[in-house]
Amino acid sequence: MDLEVVAAFSSLIEAQIACSALRSAGVAAQVMDQAFSSILPAAPIGGFRVGAPIGEGSRARRLLASVAGKGG
Repeated sequence: MDLEVVAAFSSLIEAQIACSALRSAGVAAQVMDQAFSSILPAAPIGGFRVGAPIGEGSRARRLLASVAGKGG
């Protein structure tokens, strides 16, 4: 599946939370750089990227923006 980057995070856990939020909304999202967490002590350059299938990027970004807007 071809993915487009919809967000990047400085920590793996943030990327995983965003990915879970997208998946719960029906977007087949993936954390694209998760494998680096086992070999690098810090986030990869550009952060941990969350990808969504091409064509669902706009929807995924809107969903993440609405979740972020609800803040604590």
